[in-house]
Amino acid sequence: SRPLRNLMSEETKGLSWDERLALDPFFWIAAEVSSQEELISSGARDFAELFPSPPTPEDRGSALDLGCGVGRLLLPATKIFKKLHGVDASPRALESARGLLKETPDLTLTAVTSGEE
Repeated sequence: SRPLRNLMSEETKGLSWDERLALDPFFWIAAEVSSQEELISSGARDFAELFPSPPTPEDRGSALDLGCGVGRLLLPATKIFKKLHGVDASPRALESARGLLKETPDLTLTAVTSGEE
């Protein structure tokens, strides 16, 4: 396990999410992971905590993940929901999500910004 970085250190203050992801892609997504395998595992674990009981069949149509990042929670959602929508402020994170979720047929990923960048 690695030491946690101060989220608002001089190193990261004022950086965009894309710039933060360039420094350390795993830390900014899930602080306890340091590899792709751990990222996927932590997403499955956290998703199971959010959905301890599977949704009923009529509730499995669509899911929206605001702040989806690289798709850590969207990946396990592919086993339950027919349509997935992910929204994030980082185009770089969404590119990673597209790679992770490339086998997902009905997926929409959208980048949003404050308009100030």
